[in-house]
Amino acid sequence: MQRLCRDGRPGRLEVYGNLVVHYPGRKRQGDYRLEMVGDRVPTHADICRMLHDMIVQNGYSFEQLDSLLDSLYKNGTRVPESDEKLRYLQHLIYWVTLQEEINYPRAGGYAGIRLAYCRFYEAIYCAKSGAFPLDEVIGRCNNHGRQRPVLYDLEDAPEYYRY
Repeated sequence: MQRLCRDGRPGRLEVYGNLVVHYPGRKRQGDYRLEMVGDRVPTHADICRMLHDMIVQNGYSFEQLDSLLDSLYKNGTRVPESDEKLRYLQHLIYWVTLQEEINYPRAGGYAGIRLAYCRFYEAIYCAKSGAFPLDEVIGRCNNHGRQRPVLYDLEDAPEYYRY
């Protein structure tokens, strides 16, 4: 993305399905705006709802989504998903979190992609366990300008569930 944005000329890149990247963005070199066709900007809260609903309403298991998040965190989109809904979700999460890493890089002392992945894991964990409500996770997504939310003490949390 940084190479595409270097000259400052606006452009657009269709990345997967109805996901479109518009560049350059407004924050940093390499930033972009991810949209779903129709000017809909997906948020971390939207993704948390999707993940939660996939377990509660759509018959996916916690283990499936935990595996998806873990693989995506470690490998990006290099490990293809055979299920079309999971493949779409894989690309959606990839592009949303890549933007976080560009704007809030871990190398610069920020949480980068980890902040989003922590919320995504909390969304599937609460769908499985009911330990806390989804609305609480959503509120933790929308903490702009405030300190990072304290992490829950979750049993068997994955490697990326830390800042």
